[in-house]
Amino acid sequence: MDAGKSFHSPNVQRSLFSATANRSGNSPRMEKNRTFSVQKAAPGNGSKLPNAKKRKSVFHTQGSCIMGFMQIAEPPPENAEYIDAYNELIEQCRKRGFGDDLTSKMSGDSLTAADMDVLQGAIIGALDMFFDPNQMKLSEDDPFTPPVINGGQRISGGSRPFYQQWRRCLFNRSIIWQQCTGSVESFSGPCHEYDSSSSEMKRQAIKRNDSDGIDLAVDLVTEYENGYELYDDTVVQVQKIFQYVNGVKKLQSINRRSRDGEKTWVTASGRTTRTIRANGENDGEEIETVVNYDGTTRVSCYDEGLRISETDSVFGEISYFHDQFNREIGSDRESEGVTTSERSVLDDAGREISVTRTAGGKSLTTAFTYDALGRKLTETTPEGIVTNWSYTSRGEVETVSGGVYTQHYTYDSQGRTLTLTTYQNEDTPEITTYAYDSRGRMTRRTYPDNRNEQYTYRCDGKLSTYTNVRGIEQRYSYNQAGEQTGFSSGNDISRSFSHDQSGNILSVTDANGSYTFTRDEFGNVLTETAGSHTLTRSYDEYRRLIGLTLDGVALYTLSYGTDGRIEKVICGGAAVVYSYRSGTGQIASRNWQIGEDAPFLTFNDNYDALDRLNGVSVDDVPEISYTLDDDSRRITAELVDDSIWTYGYDDKSQLLTATPEIGRNRVECDDLRLRRNRQPDDGLRR
Repeated sequence: MDAGKSFHSPNVQRSLFSATANRSGNSPRMEKNRTFSVQKAAPGNGSKLPNAKKRKSVFHTQGSCIMGFMQIAEPPPENAEYIDAYNELIEQCRKRGFGDDLTSKMSGDSLTAADMDVLQGAIIGALDMFFDPNQMKLSEDDPFTPPVINGGQRISGGSRPFYQQWRRCLFNRSIIWQQCTGSVESFSGPCHEYDSSSSEMKRQAIKRNDSDGIDLAVDLVTEYENGYELYDDTVVQVQKIFQYVNGVKKLQSINRRSRDGEKTWVTASGRTTRTIRANGENDGEEIETVVNYDGTTRVSCYDEGLRISETDSVFGEISYFHDQFNREIGSDRESEGVTTSERSVLDDAGREISVTRTAGGKSLTTAFTYDALGRKLTETTPEGIVTNWSYTSRGEVETVSGGVYTQHYTYDSQGRTLTLTTYQNEDTPEITTYAYDSRGRMTRRTYPDNRNEQYTYRCDGKLSTYTNVRGIEQRYSYNQAGEQTGFSSGNDISRSFSHDQSGNILSVTDANGSYTFTRDEFGNVLTETAGSHTLTRSYDEYRRLIGLTLDGVALYTLSYGTDGRIEKVICGGAAVVYSYRSGTGQIASRNWQIGEDAPFLTFNDNYDALDRLNGVSVDDVPEISYTLDDDSRRITAELVDDSIWTYGYDDKSQLLTATPEIGRNRVECDDLRLRRNRQPDDGLRR
C-alpha cells in the first residue's frame, strides 16, 4: 500500500460476525465516504508490548478504522514503536488472495459470501498475532464474540519516557486506556462498559486502582440507562445518567425527547427545563417555548427557519431582522421605554464591516476591514481609534498595533509562540520568550528582565511543577484518577486533598489543620468544617443558595424573585432589597431597611439610553454624574457638591489625567458620607 493513498473503510453491521448471517450470500451494507490516509512511520526502538507477538507495523494510519480495528490518530513521534492490529488485518487479507483489489472490494458493495469467509479468516489471523485463540468464538452455531484488542505505543525520546496502552473491542469501542511513565506515575483514562444487546455505552469510569473492570464502590463511575417511557402524556425516549456516591447509584440528570422531536425535557440537579416546538398560525411559522425550572420563559418565533422574535419573561422582547440573503443583520430591544437598535452591514462573504447601536437619538458605530483571506485587518471604534492586525504567511497573528501597545509575535514551525515583543516605549522593545518540550507544552517563559517561570508536566499532561520568577518551586501530585492530591511550595507550604467517589474535594489539610466538606447528591457543599467551627449552606428546591450559618448562627439569608434573580439579602435584622432594570440584567436600585420597615437608605444606578452607567443617586439626590464619550470612557464626573473632575486619555484609551475644576470646593467624606473637612481647591492634581 502506497504511503498517502486514500481509500474507503466499510462500516460493517454486527451481523457480519454471525456465522449464520454470513452464509446468506448477500453482501452486508457498506457505508462509503469514510476516508483516511496511510503514511510511512519511522521504525522505532521501543520495547515489545505485552500480549503481542513479535510484529511491528511499518505503517502509521490516521483517521478511521476498518471492522473496528484500531488505529493511532496522531503523527508518529520520534523513537515510537507501534503495534497495530489494523495493519495486521490488511496483511492477513492480502495473504488470503484479496491482492491489489482489496481497496475496491472494501469500498464498494461487491463482497460475496466467499469474500466474507476470507475476511473472517483474516480477522482470525490478525487476532492470532496478538491474542490466544481461546479468547474467541467463531463457528457455525455460535455468533462471533468480539475479543479485546490490545495496543500501545512507547515514546522513549526526551527526559520523560511516555507509554500509552489501550484495550478495545472489535467494534473499536474503548474498554480501558492507560498511560504512565514507569512506576513513578500512573494514570488511567476512561474505562467503558457496553450493553450486550444494543452496543450502547452502559458505564464509563475513571479507574482509581489497578483492579480489572469497573469497581462500582471505588471508581468514578457514570452510568447510563436508555429506553422509552410515558411522560407528560407523551411517549418519550429517555436517557438517565447516574453517578455512584459511596457505592450507591444516584440520579444526576434525565434527558427526555418526544419521538417527533418537538418536545424535550432536560432535568439536571433536580431542575427541569422544558422545550416545546409547535407550528404557528401562519405557513412556515414555528414557535419554540422554553420553560425554565424556576418558571421563567423564553418564546422564540421562526419564519421559514429564520428567527423573527424572542420574548423573555425577564429580559423582554427582541425583534430580529435579515437581509435579502436571509442573513441576520440586526435586532431591536426595548428597555425602560427606550428602543435600542443594533444593525450590522455585511460584505459579500458575510463578514461584518460595521455594527451600529442606536438609542435615544444617539448612534455608535464600530467598523472592520479584512484581507482577501477573511482575516481582520482593522477595527475602528466610534471615537475613531484604529487597531491594526498583520499576519505571517501561515496565517498567524504577527503584529497588533494602533489602539493597543504594539505587540509582535514570532512562531516556530509548529505554530507555537516563540517570542512576544511589546513596545510600551516605541524606542525600547521588551521581549518575552517561550520554550516547549517535545510534546508541545510550554516549559519556560522568560520575561524582558530575564526572570523566568518554568513548568514540568506528568505524562498525562497535568502540571507537575511550577517555578515562579523568584525561584520558588511549587509541586503538584495526583491520584490514579487524575485528581489533585497534593500541593507544596518551597520548604514550608504543603497542602493535601482527598476526594469522594464523584471526584469532589472532601478534605483539605495544611499546616493550620484540616478542612472537611459534606455535599448533597449533586455535589453542592452542605457543610465546611475547620477545627471546632462549621459553616453550613442551605438551598431551596431549585438548588439555589438561600442561607449561610456559622456554628448554628445565621450569617445571612437570600430570597429570589419570580424572575429568578436575587431579590433580598438579610443579615441580622437588616436587609438589602434589589430591583432591576427591565430588558437588562442591570441593577436599578438597592434599598437598605430594617425588617419590613420602609428603606432608610436607597442607592439608584442611573443609565443612559445605551445602557451605560452615567450616575449614582442616594435617596434621590445625585451623588455623582458622569459624561461619556462615544467609546464609553468617562470624560467628566460631577460630585454632590457641584465640583467637577475632567479625565484625559491617550490613543490607547488609558487614563492619563484626572483634573479638578479650579475654584471649586473639594469635599472629603468618611465611610458614612459625613463631611470631614471643606477647603478651596487649589487646582493641583490629587
